[in-house]
Amino acid sequence: MQDLFLYSGKYCHEIYLDENVRSGISTFSLLVSADEIATGCQRLAADINTGRITEIVNKYENNQGDYLFVIADKVATSTKG
Repeated sequence: MQDLFLYSGKYCHEIYLDENVRSGISTFSLLVSADEIATGCQRLAADINTGRITEIVNKYENNQGDYLFVIADKVATSTKG
């Protein structure tokens, strides 16, 4: 995979601090304001510097995976009564 997506930094949190990386992740470029990004980056940098990020990641650790893929088939329905 060459492009990044929101979860790409799960184990490399520092990538989210790079503006070039964030600009290629649609969640950041389309859904979040510049103020939210600035605040979030400050908080993330602080958590990385203090080591608190490890505690946060561990809090949300699970063994069920990170994504769900659904495969479906379209079923034709009759509109006749």
